[in-house]
Amino acid sequence: MDGKQNDEVRLKAPARAPVPFELRIAPTNGGHVFDVAGPDPASGGTASHRHELSGREQNDYLALFEGISRTFGTRLPRNRQESEPSTFTAPYRVLLDRNIAPEIWYGYGDPAVTRVPAERTGDGDWYYLFATSNDAPNSFPILRSRTLDTWELTGFVFPEGRKPAWAMDGVNVSDYWAPEMHMTEESFLVCFTAREKSGALAIGLARSSSPEGPFESDEAPIIGGGVIDPHLFVGRDGRSFLFWKEDSNDVWPSLLSAFLHDHPDRTGTLFPCPRTSGRPRSRSRSGPG
Repeated sequence: MDGKQNDEVRLKAPARAPVPFELRIAPTNGGHVFDVAGPDPASGGTASHRHELSGREQNDYLALFEGISRTFGTRLPRNRQESEPSTFTAPYRVLLDRNIAPEIWYGYGDPAVTRVPAERTGDGDWYYLFATSNDAPNSFPILRSRTLDTWELTGFVFPEGRKPAWAMDGVNVSDYWAPEMHMTEESFLVCFTAREKSGALAIGLARSSSPEGPFESDEAPIIGGGVIDPHLFVGRDGRSFLFWKEDSNDVWPSLLSAFLHDHPDRTGTLFPCPRTSGRPRSRSRSGPG
């Protein structure tokens, strides 16, 4: 970083970087403006690109990098590249595409469907669907269907006021993700992700004698320290295995960025740039890319 004045940031590519960029970032009323200078691949002179970043979503940054690619011939983001339409087809059916109750705030992310036979329900076969609820007051909707076509809400794993004692609770505070219900000989288990009072993501377990609850959470999580997306697998020999994912999505980009800063000559090896992917359309562009 060369300097910072009045919230303006100026950056310069490290030595041996594939493209010797110079970058200026300055705040605007609606976001930030990026002024990029670097070699013109067509003339060998200097080219410039200005981009006004008005948002912070993925598509906003994709537009920024697409504009840089078009101007300087760098690697075009993959989902901005032209590609041949896939010839692969597979049958599918829409199970649920509408909100059936106002208590369900966030739709049906991370859905998990479990078939419960008549001998366990006492009321015929039912399919039960559980889904992510994020910070909604009622956590993990429980929906059921006979046919997978028509669904009804029967309750929540953790209704308002009955969250696990070890977990955070509140709008813009809690995260309740990726529930799955599993049958055992004695009970029904729901494994799920929630935040501990420390803010770290953890995996918990709740139990009930009925697939519709009420569910009681264990007093402590099964495993903590930033883990998500649990899945229980029961083998033919009766042994149970818990699978999960470390929530490290926000860790590796900074490590990769630091590595490439220290070893800029490795950039081309890790991110090859086909000659046609970043072919410049113009030498100077403005706007959203």
